[in-house]
Amino acid sequence: MLTATLYLQAVLPTLDELLQHSNAAQKILGSRTLTIRIVVSKHSAVTLHFENKRLILPPKPRQPHIEFHFHSPNQLIQLLRDNRPTFPHLHFPQKPCPHHLHILPRLLQTLQHQLQPPTGKDSLFLNLRLLLAIAYRALPYLAQQDSTTQSILKNTPKGLLSVQVANTDIAAWANWDGQHLTSSTTSAPPKSPDALITFQDALTAYHTFHETLDTHAAIGLHQLQIQGHLPLADQFSLLLERLPHFLPQ
Repeated sequence: MLTATLYLQAVLPTLDELLQHSNAAQKILGSRTLTIRIVVSKHSAVTLHFENKRLILPPKPRQPHIEFHFHSPNQLIQLLRDNRPTFPHLHFPQKPCPHHLHILPRLLQTLQHQLQPPTGKDSLFLNLRLLLAIAYRALPYLAQQDSTTQSILKNTPKGLLSVQVANTDIAAWANWDGQHLTSSTTSAPPKSPDALITFQDALTAYHTFHETLDTHAAIGLHQLQIQGHLPLADQFSLLLERLPHFLPQ
């Protein structure tokens, strides 16, 4: 169930980053205002509200235009991860509009495409934004539901880790207060970082994220800089290594 939760709460909300930085995604949504609710076996759900070419997660209940009901977490995962045909039950709380049905599948297809290995500078930047957004949205749910993550956190010092790519606006932070883990790529951190990781460029960050970079060599070449409390940075690296167990890259 954790994998399905991560897809609902970490992957789907990343459609907002996609809409902000992808012309293809913006063309799919157009000028539509649309609310979609996705329900998984009555145990977990997320509401996605699209407006002004952005995705908003409504803080209060909102009547959707379309509801997608998946009978099991696996059915949702087959669609979002494996891109396999699946047929959720559809419900239209408002007047049905056939043109709305294709919006979410096409956006998800575009998201999957952008998460493939990048082929140029623009796709690299978008790919990295999406990867960081998914990872740092997922961390609090791992902390709540994954026993291995909880064991790692028991040995993690309190503090805030900040990650940034030099000369860009690509950044993320995560804060562990000893009981709760919070993180974001969109809001400002609640305090100054106790540890700061700076990547020289997006390509270095991308390879570090995919564990295809010799980090010791990168530090020696000044491609990667770690400032502040090193044990905090090391422990958060262990936390991020848990993600591929649930969200294969």
